[in-house]
Amino acid sequence: MEPQRADAGSSVDRATGQPGGGGLDQQDASRTRTPLSLERIVGVAIELIESEGPDSLSMRRLASRLGSSTMATYHHVADRQALMEAIAQRLLSELDPAVNPAGSKEPVDADRRGWVDLVRSEVSAFLELSRRHPATFAALLRTRPTALVTRVEGIEADLVAAGAQPVSGRVLVRALIDSGLRVRKAG
Repeated sequence: MEPQRADAGSSVDRATGQPGGGGLDQQDASRTRTPLSLERIVGVAIELIESEGPDSLSMRRLASRLGSSTMATYHHVADRQALMEAIAQRLLSELDPAVNPAGSKEPVDADRRGWVDLVRSEVSAFLELSRRHPATFAALLRTRPTALVTRVEGIEADLVAAGAQPVSGRVLVRALIDSGLRVRKAG
């Protein structure tokens, strides 16, 4: 007796040689796969960095974790630097909303909140962020994506607007970044 053949495009159970045999055909498999999106890519990239360290991120390794091809990830992210930008934006969006968003159009109200309070709140926010995502925070400090640099420049501008001298603003921002590095190394 000759084995039955499956129609083109349908699956064949390898154990029995019978068509359909309990496996998913390609159309069903593609319907059950979670589609790629920038949000998903960034989330998985953060998981990868946190589980395997700041140097672990590569587009190939990320694609493998996503269950997709490397080229498919490039449809959503141009390159590794663009991915780091998206990661920075995601992490910075987690900062305490009570903290004046650095670089915002609205100036800090120096009467309501002086520069000491601003430094205290920014340092606290960054330290909390570095505790939640230690490896990713370290990776961002190494790569210095534009979103992070803009945030730091905004903090400096907010400090000056709140009464700090420009030089002390730079020193305080540097201390903010260094404190994040020290917490990362200590943790």
